[in-house]
Amino acid sequence: MLAGVGAAAVAGRVYSDMCTASGDTARNQMQSFGGAIGLYAIEHGALPPTLDALTASSPKPSEPYIRRVPLDPWGEVYSYRILDAEKRLYELRSAGEDRQLGTEDDVLFPDPEKSRP
Repeated sequence: MLAGVGAAAVAGRVYSDMCTASGDTARNQMQSFGGAIGLYAIEHGALPPTLDALTASSPKPSEPYIRRVPLDPWGEVYSYRILDAEKRLYELRSAGEDRQLGTEDDVLFPDPEKSRP
């Protein structure tokens, strides 16, 4: 009986670690998008209208800002919204493990908790 309880605890921890790793992967990918979005905004004077715009060639190095827009770790498309074009504020969002945007497990960039003054 104890072996079953121990195995369930280990399986739960492994599952939790996998979810944490996937969230970290999403944050890392969105951080890369953030750098590309910043460079695009500097070179074009505005935020890109879509993430796909980042795959177009940059005028300076003549290479794309990013080669392709990957899916998030759960196989879904990242959400990109311009919140304030003048202030160059935007939001990137991964729907997270439940694959539903607007739920508690969404992964956001920039992190709203770290963005507060």
